Amino acid sequence: MLEGPSAVLRRPLAENLLFRLPADVLINLSETYGTPYFLIDEATLRRNARDLRAAYSDYSGKVSVAYSVKANFLPRILRTFWGEGLLFDVATLEELYFLERSIGSVERSIYTSTTQTYREFSRAIDMGVRRFVVGSSNGLRNLARAAEDRGVKVEFLLRINPELVPPTDERFYKMGKFGVPIVDEDGEDAVALIEAASELEWPRLTGFHFHVGTQVTSPSKFVRALDRLEELITIARAEGRDLEVEVLDIGGGMPVIYTQGDPGLEDIAPRIIERLNSLADRLGSPPDLVVESGRFLVAEAGVLTSRIVNIKRYAGLKYAFLDTGYHNLLDAAFVRQVYPIRVVPEDGHAEERVVLAGMLCDSDDVFPIGNGVLRGASLGKLVVFGNAGAYSTVFNMPFHAQPKPPVLFRDLNGNVSVARPRESLKELYEEEGGLN
Repeated sequence: MLEGPSAVLRRPLAENLLFRLPADVLINLSETYGTPYFLIDEATLRRNARDLRAAYSDYSGKVSVAYSVKANFLPRILRTFWGEGLLFDVATLEELYFLERSIGSVERSIYTSTTQTYREFSRAIDMGVRRFVVGSSNGLRNLARAAEDRGVKVEFLLRINPELVPPTDERFYKMGKFGVPIVDEDGEDAVALIEAASELEWPRLTGFHFHVGTQVTSPSKFVRALDRLEELITIARAEGRDLEVEVLDIGGGMPVIYTQGDPGLEDIAPRIIERLNSLADRLGSPPDLVVESGRFLVAEAGVLTSRIVNIKRYAGLKYAFLDTGYHNLLDAAFVRQVYPIRVVPEDGHAEERVVLAGMLCDSDDVFPIGNGVLRGASLGKLVVFGNAGAYSTVFNMPFHAQPKPPVLFRDLNGNVSVARPRESLKELYEEEGGLN
């Protein structure tokens, strides 16, 4: 069994699940289930959930951790986090369906839709959701109508756009897509929505939500967002609004260690807590704090194991071709994510410059290597990618008619079972309409 919950928030890359898994376990699983395969580790899931909660233990109020289901909606993961007492950040009705089928309840969900339609709000209320996030005036009207039509009392958090300049990362942060600004000349702003909410009996405004991005390496982004939130509260109260902040959801963004030297959770949380506590003092009482996370909770808990099936040399480089591609690890191509990599079995071969080429007929299907150097990459060996638990299985694509690989689950006792079976080619064919 791997190590249990840890009070250590900063773990060197050498302690990543990828390097703690015994080589014989990885090899035996490849012989039993074939390659490629994903493996999810329960102990790491639970440790990360407890570490994230512990990181905010110095906050003066109540702290809850919410799992962003979009990162990985595997039912075994949802059930594990339910057992840890987590909330669930749900963005679509389909994710809500997975939560309901996996757990039998959606009572701990926060429905954070981007589209915010009357239809989805109505369906979510029917399924039992009572807390929502709203980030547009039309969304507020839709939620109010859905709640009124069903005679149900619901609450909502107003999602603000803190308009960070520069944004945390241009690759994923779009300044205007999420939430509303504090003040905007067109009136689609937080001040106007607070006024509109004050005229409604239900839904009731209970707090605020923001999200500054993912892999945020500087706490200043969170601090600035909290500064902007305090500006909004000051404006609203100056206009005579009796604004009580019961809940504050600061989104996710806690960094995962992908390479040596990446900042860890303990580098980020203390300054955020300091600013949160000062805001709580000004508010008069600390709101319940919700810390969302997807990547931090599940990334390290997953590995993708592949096999080197061909070798060639060209222009002084060694090309190692794998039996997987970016269809199983899309961020390698999408954002050129550098994943920690391990060659199994390890041996004493010298390091050499290697190009890890995927199996797809696409020039982007090359996995980035930090320094371009690997040790012992030879025909038939396994190449294992760490931090593959987030945004991997959810992005699986059948490019080149490739079925989904299996997802294995390693429980607290070290026993491995199949959480999602390998899709057969026949099943994929039928899924694509072959029977028609």
